Amino acid sequence: MSIEKTTRLNMLYDFYAVLLTDRQRELFESYYQFDLTLAEIAENLSISRQAVYDMLRRVISQLENYEQKLALLSKHQMRSELISELQTSLKAKSVDRELLTLAEKIKEL
Repeated sequence: MSIEKTTRLNMLYDFYAVLLTDRQRELFESYYQFDLTLAEIAENLSISRQAVYDMLRRVISQLENYEQKLALLSKHQMRSELISELQTSLKAKSVDRELLTLAEKIKEL
């Protein structure tokens, strides 16, 4: 799996983890954040490797479905891009440092 896809999945997880079950969160974190193999997760949970694989696919599908309906990640990325453009524009126009600081605070939120 590419780094970009893994990063996207982790970002989706950041937004939607609260909507997953404890078991789904444990599975996702074990694989994507703690870098355990499917076999290691299967052993820890006393289930088959295929069951782990299937459950992970369902979790990913669920995260993508939440994003499709709620678009929290897309909106976040759009806001970040607009704030970056605002900062660039403010710097180019040599405006008051207070406005730049305000834009940086907004971006941090």
